[in-house]
Amino acid sequence: MSHLRLFACAVLFTTLGTVLPAAEPVPADLHTGIAVDVTVTPLDAARTRFLCLVRVTDLPSDQLISGINIQLVAGRSATAASVLRSGSEVNVLAKVEEGGTAASYSVEYRKGAVVVATQKGSIALSPAATGRN
Repeated sequence: MSHLRLFACAVLFTTLGTVLPAAEPVPADLHTGIAVDVTVTPLDAARTRFLCLVRVTDLPSDQLISGINIQLVAGRSATAASVLRSGSEVNVLAKVEEGGTAASYSVEYRKGAVVVATQKGSIALSPAATGRN
């Protein structure tokens, strides 16, 4: 009887294998293995101008995909874009709040019309040094 059960299980699994469709693999060129690193630093003591550095790295190869530098004025937002040789594009929107204590950003990585990855965040900026001795 155990042979009959094994045969029945084999038939069942074979039938399921032919009835259930296989999952389609994700195309290699649409992988989302990226890392986004954003830093914001003041350019002047009054904290009215800032430099925003955005680095997008491909995780599997650990290679820099895009590096974008944006100069920001406190209270105003700025945008920048980087079009890569592959046709991919990195778009950045960044803003430092009035007073220079916080910044926010949005980074979008797209291949053609397909948005592959987005990252949004905010950064608390350290307060300015008083300079008193």
